[in-house]
Amino acid sequence: MRSFLLFLLAATFSLSAAAKPSPESAREVIDFYFNGQEQGIVLVDVKLCADVYSEGESKNECKDELQPNALEKGQSFMLWMAFMVPADMDPQKVTMHFNHKGEDLDVKTASAASSLRYRTWRKVTLDRSGDWTLKISHDNGSDIELLKELNIKVQPAAVEVAAQPEPAEVEAQPEPAGAEA
Repeated sequence: MRSFLLFLLAATFSLSAAAKPSPESAREVIDFYFNGQEQGIVLVDVKLCADVYSEGESKNECKDELQPNALEKGQSFMLWMAFMVPADMDPQKVTMHFNHKGEDLDVKTASAASSLRYRTWRKVTLDRSGDWTLKISHDNGSDIELLKELNIKVQPAAVEVAAQPEPAEVEAQPEPAGAEA
C-alpha cells in the first residue's frame, strides 16, 4: 500500500509540476500525508472553470479556466478545488461561502477524503453583478479554518438588443370633403 501511495505521489508531481522536487520537499509531502492528521487538510488549488472533464486523460480536471474578474451575471461555472488530505482521516467537511455586499447569498458544501490529490467541484451561478467574495473553509470539528479567500467580479450580463422593426409607413389619409383645415 505504501509503495502504491509513493507511486501516486510521484505521478502527482509529474502531472502538476515541470520541475523535479528536491528530496527534502518530497519528504515533507510524504511525512505530512502519513503523519499530518492533526494539522488538517491543504487546499492545493482552486479554479473557476467553464466545465470539468468527465473522461479521458484529463478526467476530473478543470476545462477552460475562467478569470475571477471576467464573469457575467447569470453565467454558470464550476468551482474546482484540489486538496491534500492526510492518510487515514475521515472525510473532511469543506464549506464555500459566496458573499455579496456583506451577505452570504450562497453556501455550498463538499467533503474531501484521504488522498494526495482529492478533487471536487460545485456548479455555481452568481445572479448579481458587482463584487463577490468567496471564502473556502474547513470544519475540523473544533474550529473553522479559512483555507482561501478569493475576490470575484461579476459584470452585468450582455444584453442582446433585439432589432427594432422599422416603423411601418403610414399612408396619408385624404381629408374628408368639406373638412376645414
